[in-house]
Amino acid sequence: MEVFSVLLCIVAFSMFAYGQASVARHQKFPWLLPTVLLVAAAPLFRWVFGWGFGTMSFWETLAGMLRDVAIGLLVSALVSLLKKGNVKLFLVPGILLIVAYVIVTLAGKTIDFVKEKFATPNDDAPTELLVELGPDDEVSEIEGILKRHGAVAVRAFANVELTEDEDLAQFFVVKVSQSSAKALKKELLADVENVDYIEANMPMRLFEPIPSGRTWSWTSEAIEPNDPRAHEQWALKASGESAAFARLNGAKPKKRAKVAILDTGVDATHEDLSSVFGNSPGNTDLHGHGTHCAGIAGAATHNGKGIASLNWGGKFIEIRGYRALDERGSGTLESIAQAIIDAAEDQADVISLSLGGPSPTPPRVLVKAVEYARGLNAIVVVAAGNSNKDAANYSPANVPGVICVAASDPNDQKAPFSNLTPTLDMAVTAPGVDILSLKTGGDYVSYSGTSMATPMVAGVLGVMRALEPELDARTAFNILRSTGRTPQGSSLIGPIVHADAAIAAVVKNR
Repeated sequence: MEVFSVLLCIVAFSMFAYGQASVARHQKFPWLLPTVLLVAAAPLFRWVFGWGFGTMSFWETLAGMLRDVAIGLLVSALVSLLKKGNVKLFLVPGILLIVAYVIVTLAGKTIDFVKEKFATPNDDAPTELLVELGPDDEVSEIEGILKRHGAVAVRAFANVELTEDEDLAQFFVVKVSQSSAKALKKELLADVENVDYIEANMPMRLFEPIPSGRTWSWTSEAIEPNDPRAHEQWALKASGESAAFARLNGAKPKKRAKVAILDTGVDATHEDLSSVFGNSPGNTDLHGHGTHCAGIAGAATHNGKGIASLNWGGKFIEIRGYRALDERGSGTLESIAQAIIDAAEDQADVISLSLGGPSPTPPRVLVKAVEYARGLNAIVVVAAGNSNKDAANYSPANVPGVICVAASDPNDQKAPFSNLTPTLDMAVTAPGVDILSLKTGGDYVSYSGTSMATPMVAGVLGVMRALEPELDARTAFNILRSTGRTPQGSSLIGPIVHADAAIAAVVKNR
């Protein structure tokens, strides 16, 4: 978006400068009206895709608009000079906008600093703690402590019994005012006889995808899907999925693997999903992120509609939806853990999570939820994150037992936004730039992010599980690692998954 926004302003104002000089010299300029409209629209691009889509703050968006227009004006001043037009008409406001850009940038940083420094918390606003009791303890045993601080406890995971998991069954969500939270936590921690662990029920979010308007094409393989937009999916070839089509066309899966998308829900009525969507609670999506991920993982393929995935003929993967996040893309540790538990109890083969948040220490509730899912034979795949930082400081990327996915670009290099995964136990990479997939309501849209790379790996694992149902997470990861290829110029992310090679390895070992 950054480069496109600047280029749009340069083109718009340069055309205007050319037209202005032409008119001043009594020369024809037939594109005057379109040029004026383009000049008016160019600055709005950043506003819509920055502030409008929530990818930038107000001050970042305003400063970016001023900078883009200033650059456009300065370049157009050069065009005007070459055309012998009115240079001052563009040079003076360009310089003034550069000054305004500096002022707005400094003002935004100052305001953000003051807000953070002097913000006063709302002491009456409720906050939530996750409290784990011992396996032999009852919530009634801490009732006195809770009452003293005006707190209320509700069992977190009512569908998990002690006989199934004595840790998850004993988690409680405790609601308390912020002013009382610290004292409550201190008193509960002192109750070592009943309380095993306490952590904040931290907010978690989807990893915000980056809007993309670019499409890439790929050359034909031995067998092609008849999905009309398949050739706009460069990642099919980069991930080895297109090479796998010939193998999958004649393959007979042992079962249809269940790939669970834990997100904002999934639009189960989408034309490219309806035939492969299995009964599950997250069958609607008011946000769109989950639907996009679902299409990457298992859109019905070779069905004459939309896009392609590894789900050839829809016979390898059944998509399931679980709402870990709300319509705004927000959730908590508890909501994500609950979705993991629900998907695992529904016998999901692969659980895909394109979400998370900063957390240098893996949250205990997610650790236990992943352990529970793995105990029920689910493979858990998670996104590395889009901050170009160490994924070891983000959860669930740093939770033991998950396969963490970074993102690569069309040049097989680390995507600029992708978090790094050098210290994680099980880490791989998949294409995550300009990924075309489904949009709620039956349309299609392209996004970038590790959110897109993750379901791509989930789809590969789903097909592997369809061919070999007993494949465990460690063995599956070892296959992905040994058959993948090394990213160009980076040892900070895992191998780029090659679907055909991985599937071939599974078929060979059957």
